[in-house]
Amino acid sequence: MNDDTPEGAGDITAEAARFRAGFRSVMLATVDADGTPEASYAPYVTGANGCFYIFVSGLARHTRNLARSGKAAALFLQEEGAAANPFVRVRLSYSCAAVAVAPDTREWAEAMEHFEREFGNIVPVLRSLPDFRLFRLAPDPGRYVRGFGRAYDLKDGSPVLVGPGRPTPGGPG
Repeated sequence: MNDDTPEGAGDITAEAARFRAGFRSVMLATVDADGTPEASYAPYVTGANGCFYIFVSGLARHTRNLARSGKAAALFLQEEGAAANPFVRVRLSYSCAAVAVAPDTREWAEAMEHFEREFGNIVPVLRSLPDFRLFRLAPDPGRYVRGFGRAYDLKDGSPVLVGPGRPTPGGPG
């Protein structure tokens, strides 16, 4: 391993996956056509393909933003009350490609079955509403922050420690 990869790389990746698995909703950041940012959230499920699925109302601004731009940022953030200090809340973030999933596909049916298992009787009600749409959020490598000086870029199962004097993958050195 190189100096940027922790000895417990698998442990970091597994820890980040366990952290994410503790959430039933995801915070979203989208941008409208004028470049105005929008923060929101949506209940989500994870598909066998590793993508996140959200089932959202067409009346919501984030839905229009997703449909227009095909992009979103996703954030899983430790509850403030569970953190020893608000500056060091554990968090996991991703940049995502967003694609609307057509209702007449196997992918849509599987995701909606997963939503019903996870969220129960509200899902058939939402499915009956004509404005609700299913989006697949395909996450790019994420960033998992465990505290001060403990931020990791997650890529290909090998977390890379990020910090002062260390290059950010895909960014300036």
